[in-house]
Amino acid sequence: DMTRVKVENLVVVKDSENVDVSFLGHLLWFTISDVKISREQLEQIFTDIGIPEKYLPNPISPRDAFRRATKMIEFKREPKEGEQQTYTNILVREVSSNRERIIRQIVREVVDSKNVTLSYDPIAQLTLRNETLEARYLTHSSNITDYEIDIIDSIPDLYENAKENYNGKNVRDIIKNILYECNPVSVRPSGGVYFVPYKYTDTVENLKTFARELANFSITETRTQMFSVPVIDTQEQRDMVEDSLENQVISGSISLINEMKELVSQGNRRITQYLAEQYIDKVKALKNLVTEYEDMLESQAIKARENLNLAMAQAMKLLEEVEA
Repeated sequence: DMTRVKVENLVVVKDSENVDVSFLGHLLWFTISDVKISREQLEQIFTDIGIPEKYLPNPISPRDAFRRATKMIEFKREPKEGEQQTYTNILVREVSSNRERIIRQIVREVVDSKNVTLSYDPIAQLTLRNETLEARYLTHSSNITDYEIDIIDSIPDLYENAKENYNGKNVRDIIKNILYECNPVSVRPSGGVYFVPYKYTDTVENLKTFARELANFSITETRTQMFSVPVIDTQEQRDMVEDSLENQVISGSISLINEMKELVSQGNRRITQYLAEQYIDKVKALKNLVTEYEDMLESQAIKARENLNLAMAQAMKLLEEVEA
């Protein structure tokens, strides 16, 4: 049954302050800025808001911190001093990785206005062995600009910082993981705006509070923001949600079918029981999504179910390919 609430608590309806209405759910959209937040700060926010600990990210590993820190120094399309239509890119490329160490190189790439590479020179090598970072130049110091030296010298501090703090991507993953369990449906072809069923209202409010708290840890001018508006239960809104559901499930089914067909046709990749069951679980997740919305909308998503049946048939075919 649809939860009934006083409209005056959520929306303004002209001349109807005391009218009872039913709500289907919420439209939700957000902007996630880059942040710098420690695990202790994140845990405190989770406790204050009441977000379950299962959504906390894994502790930061030195290897992840190393990759994040070195990636931060990349930049592109910097005009090359004294030369017209020539640009310098600073890139980071991984050379090797094993259980003992990771080796990455900082590369200076010079390109022309059409992005054609004119030169490609490794200028420094960074090695993470256990938790120790080592850096050394790969060209004569006279060939390295002051700016490049500053970049290389900044990496140890960036690494130490990355070991202690999560960034915007980590936060975005937290929000996506929480939102995923609310069975959202994208209501825009390009994404970015989601419908969330009304039964998840408490989670929506927690997410908005979480976003407000994260704004205090932003390291850019853009702040993390999240907004929602209630969706009144009318036939027009039901049609909107149903169409969005069909589009999302059909698109998701086709994508899964194509991935599985490619796996089967390749022939050179070993298909494991675990891999096949992963795809079966993905199809089941789409089926559960459809079932929830069919119950809510009291209608059948016929086209979506047809595509899901095709996806499940392909998943079972993938399962048949599992090697003994």
